[in-house]
Parts: sequence; structure tokens; C-alpha cells
Amino acid sequence: MQVLIIEDDPWMAELLTSLVRNQRSDAHITLCKEGLAGWQHWQKHGAELVLSDWNMPGMNGLDLLEAVRKSERQNGIHKTLQVPFIMVTARNDKRSVMEAVRLGLTDFIAKPFSVEQVLSRLKPYLGDSENINSLAELSLEEYLDRLSDEELELPLSPTLQETLERSMRPDEQDFDSLSALWQRDPAITARLVAAANSGDYFKGTTLTTLSQALQRLGLHTSLNLALGVALSPASNLTDPLLKSRGEALWQSTRELAELCRALAGHMGDNPEEAYTAALLSNIGELVVLFESQSWLVTGKTLDEASLDAAMARFSRAFSGTLKANWRLPLRLRQRIGALYGMGGQVTDKSDLVMRSAALLLSPQSDRDAQLESCLRQLGLGRQIADGLLEAIRHMPAEAL
Repeated sequence: MQVLIIEDDPWMAELLTSLVRNQRSDAHITLCKEGLAGWQHWQKHGAELVLSDWNMPGMNGLDLLEAVRKSERQNGIHKTLQVPFIMVTARNDKRSVMEAVRLGLTDFIAKPFSVEQVLSRLKPYLGDSENINSLAELSLEEYLDRLSDEELELPLSPTLQETLERSMRPDEQDFDSLSALWQRDPAITARLVAAANSGDYFKGTTLTTLSQALQRLGLHTSLNLALGVALSPASNLTDPLLKSRGEALWQSTRELAELCRALAGHMGDNPEEAYTAALLSNIGELVVLFESQSWLVTGKTLDEASLDAAMARFSRAFSGTLKANWRLPLRLRQRIGALYGMGGQVTDKSDLVMRSAALLLSPQSDRDAQLESCLRQLGLGRQIADGLLEAIRHMPAEAL
């Protein structure tokens, strides 16, 4: 099914994409940032469903609707066979709606909206998924290689998946409870920090923590973006191998994040920024797990050797793509790089904190010389560092 989305807010476009794929995992989605680009795509390729914002520079949603309906009439398409055209916009006054209906509007979704409302509205127009046998012949690596940058997604941890599905009542949420709910999940943290630093929400200061992002985005936008992640069809890992790998990766990542926060706090660094950076350090691996779950829908089976090969080939590339596409702040990206000793010699205090945490958790036998060097530059004794690590390892599982 061909779906055309015209939306100038990249995060709203991404949310709509997630909601469409929740109903039609086989949908081929084209995103356009302005009405004219949407019209040009329509003229060349058409679509089976159009979702459009109203207020856009140049050709707005109403102009696009009028042009599409005129094109259909000129081609002899009867009203009953016209492509569904749904407007998604903050303009919901009766006069505007009636004007759009007169021009052939199919449906109208007012912003701000609830995710449940949008899913209910979209369902009649999306129908059932088409046969996906055409994908069944692809190996996992072939499947991953074909993914576009826009299709890369992160899975949610099982605990937060369940919690989010119960939290689709926005009136019952507040900033403190949402921050406590999501602070340990890399998928939501990455999405909201990136959104808060995007052009549509950027206010002159780059944010690096989840709590800052929540305040800037606002309650309703934060909840909708997070729910969009939760509703991704394969976001809850169910395959035993993927689930096992995912749980192990989430556990180790959170342990690293807690250690980075503890070291940063001890050294007078920014503990929340250190925590966020560490939490996002394995997003490439998480993407491979998520997309492998999607691949399994084709009826394939997955073995450890194939998964290991996919991890080795795609994790780093997927991580770089997400960081660039989401415009993660440079400071976070530098901290993540420091965990792996990237960028040459580590001398900045913040970077030394990150590298020290990674080395403390490293099982490699040759780490001691590097670790001693980092701790010496920080002026931190090995006994204190080991004590912080021991405290993290004795934290209750639910606290990680």
C-alpha cells in the first residue's frame, strides 16, 4: 500500500509513520516536508492514502487537497473511488473543516490528538497487510541492507513496553512520573532528546538529558512521541534469541549508565549528561535486534551465527545513522565516542569519566594500563573507582 505523508514537523511525520506501520507493516510510506513536494510526488506516483498537515509554507494542505481532487476529476475518477485524504492539523474550527469537506476532504484529525484516536481513524483506510512473501527470500543481512535511514527504529524494554501500553491516558501523566518511567530506556531517551533539539523545538540551548527534553517538548508531545515508539509493530522482542540478547544488552547498558553517573557525580562532572550518553551507547545493536524481529515476520528462523554476523556488520553504521538523523547533540556524541576510546587521546575530564567507566566494566585483560592512566588523569584512586563499581553491581535489579 502506497501512503503519502506531507508534514513539515519531522517528529510529527515520524509519529504518523509509526502509527501507519502499526496498522500496515507492509506500507510503502513517502514523506514530504511541504505541499508542493507532496503534489509533485502525487503527479508522478499517486498514492492510496494521503495524510497532510494544513498549515505549510507555499502550497498548504487545502491547496494540495484541491489540486488532488481536480486531478482525479480530470482523469474521470468517480467520487466513490477517490483516494482517502486525511488532514492532520491544529486548525479544527467548524468553518475551516466545512471548507475542506466541500473540496473533498475524507477525514480530519485535530492536533493535539491521542494516539488511540489516530489509530482508530486510520484503521478503515489502511485495511489488511498485503502478502509479504516477496521478502521471504531475503537473508537477514540482505534485509538489513535494504532498510532506508528512515526505517531504522529502536526496541523498548519489555517492562516499559507493558507500562507504556497502560499509560495511554494522558490526563493521568505528569513530568516527574514520565521521567521516572522512561529515564532508563534508550529508545525513548534518544527519541525525546533528539526531538527537543530539532529545528521545530530548538530554543537556542542544546539539551542533553531526558528531564530537560520533557520540559521543552511539553507533556502531550512527549507522551505522543513515546507512544509512537511503543506502537512500532516489532518493538517488543518476542523471539527467544532476540529477547535474551536484548535483555542482556539493556542490563549491561544500564549498568554502564549508572556507573558513568556515579563517576561523574564524584568528579563534579554532569551526572545526568553522562548517564544519557551511556544509555545511548548501544543504539546500533538495539536497532539490529529490532529489525531482526521485523525480518522474522517473513517466516524465517534466526540462529546465533547469523545474528552475530549482522551485529558485527550493521551495529556501528546504524548507530551513526541514527545519531546524525536525530541530530543528537555533539556533546553527547563525544561522550559516547569516549566510551570506546574514539577521537584519539582522551584528556577532557568528561571524556575521562566515560572512558574510565567503560574500562572498569571491560573484561579485557589488557585494560589495566589504560584504566590506570585515565584514573591518574582524573586524580581518582583505583580503590574508590572499584568501590563505585561494586555499589552499582549491588543495586537491586529493578533500580537498573
